[in-house]
Amino acid sequence: MIKILFDLQPLQSNASGQRGVGRYTQNLIKNFIDIFSNEYEIHLLLNNAFPDSVELIKNQFTMINDDKFHLFNTNAFDTIYSVTNKDLIKAYEILKEIFISSINPDIFVSTNLQEGFSEPCISSVKCTQSNIFYITTLHDLVPFHYMDDYLSNPVVNEWYKNKIDYALKSDLILTDSVSSKDDIIKFTNAEPDKVEVVDLGFDNSGFSINDSNINERAV
Repeated sequence: MIKILFDLQPLQSNASGQRGVGRYTQNLIKNFIDIFSNEYEIHLLLNNAFPDSVELIKNQFTMINDDKFHLFNTNAFDTIYSVTNKDLIKAYEILKEIFISSINPDIFVSTNLQEGFSEPCISSVKCTQSNIFYITTLHDLVPFHYMDDYLSNPVVNEWYKNKIDYALKSDLILTDSVSSKDDIIKFTNAEPDKVEVVDLGFDNSGFSINDSNINERAV
């Protein structure tokens, strides 16, 4: 059976956990479990820099046995985290990839690499040698359209482009729309065959449209 490891860090982070990327992460993995649990051995990776989220997330994924959850230990890094501490970040990127390799997945999935500018989120792709197949979701390249607004700060610019470079090292890049795929190819020269569009869905439990809703909107 193929072993797949999902990184739940985008569901834990303060930047993304309660926003669209967090919902995307949660629903993507839950639907994957519903559809493919008989075909894949599914494991979930958590970051212990966000301890309050660990049990909450485990309660959201009760269909996964406890031994399939893995906790990456950032030790004291979360108390001294700074995006400008490049050497320490690189060290933790390598340590995390070694930890991932110890789980021995065939596939590793990150739903968002752009985590960690102001909090201890560790994300990288192929800093170490391994045979793991990396899948990364790159939702859009909006900052490249509005560089003066998003990337004029050199620290932000370097951090963001480093995350894009990591995404490009992935074996497969998922994105949300044909427009985003076009941007990825245009701005990064990514190989078109390496980028796949997976359209976004919606959560039936949280969003619904019925006849009364439509009629009210039409009035």
